[in-house]
Amino acid sequence: MLNHVVNITDQYLEKFPKPERKNIGQFFTSKNTAVFMADMFKENINKDLTILDPGAGTGILSAALIERLQSLNLNSIHLVMYENDENILPTLESNCRYLIKSSKIPLTIDLVKKNFILDNEFENSLLNSNTKFDLIISNPPYKKIPKKAPESQKMLNVVYGAPNLYFLFMAMSLHLLKENGEMVFIIPRSWTSGNYFKTFRKYLLRNGEINNIHLFINRNNLFKQDSILQETIIVKVSKSHNNPEFINVSSSNDFMFDDLKRFKLPYELSVSRDDNSFIFLPTNQSEVNVLTLLNKFEYSLTDLGIKLKTGLTVGFRNKELLSDYQCPQSVPIFYPCHFNEGFVKFPVDTDKKQFILKDKSSLLQDNKNFLFLKRFTSKEEERRLQPAIYLHDSLNEFNYISTDNKINFIDTINKNDYLTLPEIYGLFALFNSTIYDMYYRILDGSTQVNASEINSMPVPDRNSLKQLGNKIIHSSNLTTPYCDKILGELIYG
Repeated sequence: MLNHVVNITDQYLEKFPKPERKNIGQFFTSKNTAVFMADMFKENINKDLTILDPGAGTGILSAALIERLQSLNLNSIHLVMYENDENILPTLESNCRYLIKSSKIPLTIDLVKKNFILDNEFENSLLNSNTKFDLIISNPPYKKIPKKAPESQKMLNVVYGAPNLYFLFMAMSLHLLKENGEMVFIIPRSWTSGNYFKTFRKYLLRNGEINNIHLFINRNNLFKQDSILQETIIVKVSKSHNNPEFINVSSSNDFMFDDLKRFKLPYELSVSRDDNSFIFLPTNQSEVNVLTLLNKFEYSLTDLGIKLKTGLTVGFRNKELLSDYQCPQSVPIFYPCHFNEGFVKFPVDTDKKQFILKDKSSLLQDNKNFLFLKRFTSKEEERRLQPAIYLHDSLNEFNYISTDNKINFIDTINKNDYLTLPEIYGLFALFNSTIYDMYYRILDGSTQVNASEINSMPVPDRNSLKQLGNKIIHSSNLTTPYCDKILGELIYG
């Protein structure tokens, strides 16, 4: 059955170019990935099954699941498939007829040619329980939509900032799942961290439990004939309210799954202990050890009255204020190009305009000691966390400075508080260490260093930060190996 649907899908792909499909967030699952997803479901399931495929496409995932169920002793299967793309519906209808004809188990299919989100009620207690499903399998559309879009408005309980259709599909599916039912989704990794997905994560963890996560080490070629740069994962969630002891984590280099690795991840290590509900995704036991070690620290930056903030100035919005030259009405503005061997160097040889007029007070900050962090790095760079110490004495003729929004800076939350020089150096030791860089990569797969993630990371108390900082000051050694050494002494005692 699956081979037939895959062959028909290949014919469809030849007719409709990638840009046309990308415009509606449509990407097709490979055969191997579909089989892997179908195999994630348990075998101890009801004799009469109800299944949902909320973004059916050509029916690849449904075909893989129906084919897998053929070996079980079932009475019947009722499959509901949603698809509203007029181009693909003839192909899907043909595949549905083929599945019904080929299935050894009595199979009925309802093909709903409507918008999945708009056709269902969300968080509605009057929803008929008979419409809920035992199993749900999906490769949902990946597409950002406006907050004012009807799909967003219908699901405001899980929307914050700019929503994406894929997590709305996932939330609606969880709502439609029967108690103890299971759903398997292939989706971008981006939902596991960041403020935009915070309300969705809370909904997911409040109404379900994560049982399995599969990670792709190489993000290329996960979708046949499509180039997807998003890091993609497969996740299995059950409609249950008791957190399991472990999450089954697997990984492979790509969608061939021929180098499969598996291990059990303690649930408490995967789901963050703070209000952000971040999902940590280690790929091996060494990364689990990183989480275990740093979780010994009881504080976050915000617990210590410290906060990472994004640089204040968006250059293209303030072009008229930027200048190549210093004048009495201007102050320095710092960019990533000013990072130099652990310190901030100013000025440097660059095409960036290194001064900004003081016309907007919202773009100015007190000239004091800071730790800067690059906000953007590339996938090819060895480190995600790249800190630099800014010392106000190097530019003490200025009362104020400014920071470009492509860097972050660490400051105290209370204006009456301040970071001492040893604390600045101590923070440098953390963010220049190997273990903190690994921790951040486990937490966030993107190349952007986000304030919400940094502010929630476990850190030692401020007295310990001073001790770390004094060691660096006395040694004048800012190298990563030295930071690893003194941080290791603190962690291991």
